[in-house]
Amino acid sequence: NVALGNRRYEVRAIDKADNFSAPAVVNVFVCVVDNQPPTVPTGLVGAASGPTGQTVTLNWAPSTDLPNPGGVGLSGYLIHRDWEFVKFVAAGTETFVDTNVPAGTRRYEVRSVDKGNRNSAPSDPLRLTVPG
Repeated sequence: NVALGNRRYEVRAIDKADNFSAPAVVNVFVCVVDNQPPTVPTGLVGAASGPTGQTVTLNWAPSTDLPNPGGVGLSGYLIHRDWEFVKFVAAGTETFVDTNVPAGTRRYEVRSVDKGNRNSAPSDPLRLTVPG
């Protein structure tokens, strides 16, 4: 196995009299191929608030891009309400405030996305009642 990072290789020819040629130098960057989605967001919680409960605040634990280390990095999170996309929030943000939410029982889920546009599976769904 070759360690990750920049590596320098030299190749020299040698003749029968043990004379060495000048080196042919090759510089190579060794990296991990990221073909994995990030981890699933966990710990999704939320609450409805406001005079008629039309604002929902969500919070969740941060995801990690895989492989760790070596992934391309987390881009952010996709928020879905009632199975429809609502908002993308950038990595480093583990909260979202949804406004003008219709009254009734609502279902939320969050997916993480890496910079290679690979999505995680959805979080466990959060169901909550928004008063009208």
